[in-house]
Amino acid sequence: MWVKERLKEYAKGKRQLEASRKLLSPDHPDQVHLAGMISDMAYAIKWMQSGRQPGIYRGVERRGMYREPFVLDKDLFPSLQEAEPVSPIRLTTEQRQAALEAIRAMSDRERDCYLLYATQGLSYAQIGSALGLSRYTVKEYVQRAKSKAQQAI
Repeated sequence: MWVKERLKEYAKGKRQLEASRKLLSPDHPDQVHLAGMISDMAYAIKWMQSGRQPGIYRGVERRGMYREPFVLDKDLFPSLQEAEPVSPIRLTTEQRQAALEAIRAMSDRERDCYLLYATQGLSYAQIGSALGLSRYTVKEYVQRAKSKAQQAI
């Protein structure tokens, strides 16, 4: 595994820096630089060992970064597999741009919840169980997505 190899390399580099620092006199100007490099190496080693940023206990990575992402695929949306929509809607270039801007303004979760709600007709509870969210959270995401869509149009 490449992380274990990098950990060994970083640990070896840290030991070499510490040995170099011990060889210098305490008042040598490079002491400060070496101390900073050793501190940075220790920080990187902690990060690689734990898999998350050191010192962050309630950060975003704890809640969502390592959670398995919910990917929208064509199996969930059969209409995406069709060559043409059942009832094609003609959009002007401006309307198309506004729709794209509305979708881009949504967060990943808002977009996932909104698309499942609007295209599949799933309930908040069904979406919540599929995404691992509460019904109330899904409702909030859908409402935020709707308001962003209204603002863009």
